[in-house]
Amino acid sequence: MGYRTEYYLEIYKYMGEGTPPRIEDIMIDFQSQSEGAKYALDEDGACFREWGWYNHENDMIGLSTKYPEVVFRLSGFGDERDDTWADYYLNGKVQHCFATLVMLPFDPDELQEPK
Repeated sequence: MGYRTEYYLEIYKYMGEGTPPRIEDIMIDFQSQSEGAKYALDEDGACFREWGWYNHENDMIGLSTKYPEVVFRLSGFGDERDDTWADYYLNGKVQHCFATLVMLPFDPDELQEPK
């Protein structure tokens, strides 16, 4: 079956002049070029289905070089509990950002009777 991830793609920021491209227009182009994007993302860049898009980084680098003034954010939520991340792409470069889980400290003032 393989490892499955929920993917979400968005235009995080537009660094160019004039009107930014629409994600819907980019998705038409991207889904025709990337089988992973075709199966993982819908026409708005939202999750279409959980998918094993193992070469998403290469596909996204290609997309970001095609739209060099767009900062794309591809977010992923994997099968494993701690596999939550967001990658940012700009003109063929990538920044990987991994989520961290923070447990709040005990606070006796927050204690309450069970319901």
